[in-house]
Amino acid sequence: MSDTKDYKWYIVHTQNGYEKKIRERIDKRVKENGMEDLIVDIYIPSQMVSVTKNGKKVNKEEFSYPGYVFVKMIMNDATQSMIRRTPGVSGFIGSHATTKEELRKVKREKSKNAENCEFFFARIDKTKRIC
Repeated sequence: MSDTKDYKWYIVHTQNGYEKKIRERIDKRVKENGMEDLIVDIYIPSQMVSVTKNGKKVNKEEFSYPGYVFVKMIMNDATQSMIRRTPGVSGFIGSHATTKEELRKVKREKSKNAENCEFFFARIDKTKRIC
């Protein structure tokens, strides 16, 4: 077996508003099942924004793609099953990994705007637009 593993990014659909909780659950399950070498990163695209609440400015984390989490992993039956059976996970988006270019666009995104959202969902479902 080669030392270079073929990790790819996959998009996981989750319950909206539970992205951080899902990341914690997946992290916990990865450790419990000894899959640290198969699932290596979980990324939630977000940014800090300032909002005024009760007359005071507060910083708030805003998710760029609510209800979606990116997982860097080696896809096999065990990892796919473990992710899909995690409470709060609806499943994987698409049947293939996210391309490097798509992920670069997500990581570069600084604001929630229609253009950046358009590329992301166009390959998944042209009628679905949540941004």
